Amino acid sequence: MDKGFIKLNRKFFSHKMWEAARTFSECEAWIDLIQSARFGATEQIERIGGREIRCGRGQYPASNRYLAQKWKWGEHKVKAFLGRLKAESMITVDKSQGMNVITLCKYDVYNDINPANNPVDDSSIDLVMRELNGLKAQLTAQQTTHGSPSDNPNLKKEKKEEERNTYSPYNPPKGYEKVNFDFLDFELREYFFQWLDYKTDKGQRYKNRKSIELCYKRLNDKSGGNFKTAVEIIEQSMANNWNGLFELKEQNGAGNKQVKGSDGKEADYSIGM
Repeated sequence: MDKGFIKLNRKFFSHKMWEAARTFSECEAWIDLIQSARFGATEQIERIGGREIRCGRGQYPASNRYLAQKWKWGEHKVKAFLGRLKAESMITVDKSQGMNVITLCKYDVYNDINPANNPVDDSSIDLVMRELNGLKAQLTAQQTTHGSPSDNPNLKKEKKEEERNTYSPYNPPKGYEKVNFDFLDFELREYFFQWLDYKTDKGQRYKNRKSIELCYKRLNDKSGGNFKTAVEIIEQSMANNWNGLFELKEQNGAGNKQVKGSDGKEADYSIGM
């Protein structure tokens, strides 16, 4: 039976089975995108990492770094997964606000808000009412026993928002919390921090602020101060497992011997090292 839909109560995503620590499968990651996307019909402004991000129905603002933390994946896997979803016309990704805003292309099919397309019979209403009454009884019992409802869904929502801000793409990555990044262009922070994470994973962590500033200066020089080019330079180096940042291949030309593969023999270690 491959037609129609099943109803899944949103309380499921607060259940211990869903919240158990684990590495997500691609199927779970897709379901998570659906349940995380905004349901309301009106546009909403979310404050993430000190920046106001607009998102509408069926949209979900989330950086690759945040999704990697959430799904227990590497950022390369997140990027590849989102790329496949885009290729299948399942999502689009807009970066014009300084971070990823993921749009689910068929969100209205999954979550139609038109009652005419989702007829609810009396038995369904009764079931919902019984669930709500059961939840109310649980909360009342917890208040009586413990003084406060430890499973209050509002508190869980606040906890998730706090966790999301903690893993904001605009916060310095682990190991660089004490570095002052006032020299760094705010729009480029997410991508430059991805580069710092990448270098740390390779065992080539920058030792001080001066070396980081030098790396950033060289990136600006190679990109000509262009945001889009700078992002592509960073992504090119990470995708090829290079140790340094290089001009884009199209700019270098096929005969440039400085651009090497994963062995990194001619990698530019002088960039920020």
